[in-house]
Amino acid sequence: MKSSHNVLENIRNTEILSLLRGGSCHGDIVEPVDNILRLLPDVKWFCPNPNDFEYCFWYSNNIVFTFGTGMQNIGIRLPVKQSKNDKRSGGFIGRYKKDEWWSVGYNLSSLEKWAIMAYEYAKST
Repeated sequence: MKSSHNVLENIRNTEILSLLRGGSCHGDIVEPVDNILRLLPDVKWFCPNPNDFEYCFWYSNNIVFTFGTGMQNIGIRLPVKQSKNDKRSGGFIGRYKKDEWWSVGYNLSSLEKWAIMAYEYAKST
């Protein structure tokens, strides 16, 4: 499900899309999160060049909420209150436009929980 991301050039996504541009992503980290997210309604996926292992991300409601980059981690967008209350959410990436981005292992047992939480947050934004 490849899609253009021009509609995603909005204030909520600008910084994170800039961070991702030029990045790469190992295919093995994409599969577990994609298996979770492809079952959810209104989720779209984008990768500029999957054959060259470029970064990828998932979005809904024109909000990027999960991305794959690098070799081992998935980035997830969470509301500030959720990520501060649960220390198991992985490593802090940064705060962008009232949201926090966290890095979690692609093989983390609670990946589904975090991916769905990020999706629900994007849908309500």
